Amino acid sequence: MDASSPAAAPAPAAQPSAAPAPAARSTPNPSSGGRETPNLNNAFSDLDKLLSPPQIEDKGEEKNSEEPELKQDESEKKQDKVEDKTSDQPKKPEKVATLRESYEKTKSELAQVQAKLKEYEDKSKSAPKISDDDKKSYEDRVTAAEKRRAELEEHIKYVDYTKSSEYKDTYEKPFINAYSEGRKLATSLKISDSSTGEMRNATNEDFDSIMAIKDTDEAATRIEELFGTGVKAQMVAQARAEVMKAYTAKVNAVEQFKTKGAEFERNRSEQMTKMNAEVAKIWKDTATEGAERLPLLFKSTEGDDKGNAALEQGYMLADLAFNAVDPANVSKLPKWVQERMVNGKLPPQEMAKLHAAIRNKAGAFDRLAYQNKQLQTQLAELKKQLGNYKSSEPGEGEKGRTKKSASDSITDVFSSIDRMASRR
Repeated sequence: MDASSPAAAPAPAAQPSAAPAPAARSTPNPSSGGRETPNLNNAFSDLDKLLSPPQIEDKGEEKNSEEPELKQDESEKKQDKVEDKTSDQPKKPEKVATLRESYEKTKSELAQVQAKLKEYEDKSKSAPKISDDDKKSYEDRVTAAEKRRAELEEHIKYVDYTKSSEYKDTYEKPFINAYSEGRKLATSLKISDSSTGEMRNATNEDFDSIMAIKDTDEAATRIEELFGTGVKAQMVAQARAEVMKAYTAKVNAVEQFKTKGAEFERNRSEQMTKMNAEVAKIWKDTATEGAERLPLLFKSTEGDDKGNAALEQGYMLADLAFNAVDPANVSKLPKWVQERMVNGKLPPQEMAKLHAAIRNKAGAFDRLAYQNKQLQTQLAELKKQLGNYKSSEPGEGEKGRTKKSASDSITDVFSSIDRMASRR
């Protein structure tokens, strides 16, 4: 090539998207019977195509190049041959022992499932049916238990707020989550070890050392010592701020409910005092009303000293059983009761015995009152008969008989009453 020819350009770097240019095909010269040398301009034209940006061709358009089509046809033929070879190869049959083992295993699993199903069916048939009344009773108990649980939950808030579900869900869990996230962030960052100078991941202890410092300025200094002054330090400082925010909310909630708890206890004490006064008034008014309505049963009788003493002792024991005895009257209690008392009260075991005795007496009282009324009625009838007997004149056949004295007649009346009482 002479000096006037352009210098050859350096070869361009290979681009991933550019496909290699197809070789120029020589066109036969019919006059010479040989192949023509490729035109130099055509060669540079192909080079321009290589340097130009790749153009995306539509899938539906046919390509001008004949050689890629030939290559594609050849690759498709090779793939068809491979597929034909693989399809011609017969599959190896599974061994009979393997099939028999799989069959036995499946058969055993099916038997287990069927047995389990039959067990569930038998249980469902033998299970007792719940009646509507039992179902309603169960629902009522569940409702009452849920109501009681809510009452206790509300009460415990004022006794110890840290043990309530509200505190755990609203304050404790967010604090723990914020602290865990802060640790997770810190351990994902690399820091320079102060002793070795090498880079390492921060540890939980590094973050804990930051959180252990209450003073904000000192904590910031510690963050800079570990994480520098860049973005890492800002991220850790933000994590510390989130933890401190959750911690402050937790502490403030506890302090707030301490104040509310004191107010709650004061109101509760006032309500209990008021309720106890109302109950004591009802007790006293009802007892007085009963004594006024039935004085024969509940009031002292003039001249009956033994009966009055028994009535007073019965009242004393009942008051003791209901914790209504006046401390000034403890000395009036029976001696056997005073011997069993500790610090002015009966021990639980002795109180249980007293309750059982009061229960028996109270249960038998109505029957004794009924029997007493029956005896009073019979006594009145006998007295009437006696009066009639006294006022009557003796008959002809009775003139020779000895007349009984009035004292003998009264004795006969009481003897008949005793006989009637013994027959009951």
